[in-house]
Amino acid sequence: MNVWTLPTTITIQGIIYNINTDFRQIINILVCFNDPELEQDERYMVAIECFYREPIPPECMQEALEKMCEFIDAGVPKEENIKLINKISLKKVK
Repeated sequence: MNVWTLPTTITIQGIIYNINTDFRQIINILVCFNDPELEQDERYMVAIECFYREPIPPECMQEALEKMCEFIDAGVPKEENIKLINKISLKKVK
């Protein structure tokens, strides 16, 4: 990912979705991930609604979440995103 030219779309299961790359929305997503008042599923849904400009079908949610995390992490591979998602889950348990 070129930091000077951010992508404006992400392809999920062959469908192109417009994304919100405004840094303020990304900050909102990060705040949401750390909101103790939200359940984990609620965090994911709020984050996806902030990031994607169109509704994401339920069967695409996992891939949408992974690709959103990859974007936020400046292109970190999927395996690293899974670690991030697991850290979020573990943080809730602590």
